[in-house]
Amino acid sequence: MQTGAPTPSPSSARPGWLPLAIAVAIAALAFAAGLLWATQGGAVFFEVVAAGIAACF
Repeated sequence: MQTGAPTPSPSSARPGWLPLAIAVAIAALAFAAGLLWATQGGAVFFEVVAAGIAACF
């Protein structure tokens, strides 16, 4: 026998933390890339990116 209003499930009651974590990670990567560009210049930035891509393949 149930009385009163139904209680919301825990998953629907709390806000999603995954989209926030993804947004923070993207912002951190963008900040790091901008910092590398500002301190090392474009040529070094592109060399690091090219080396990272080459390491993946």
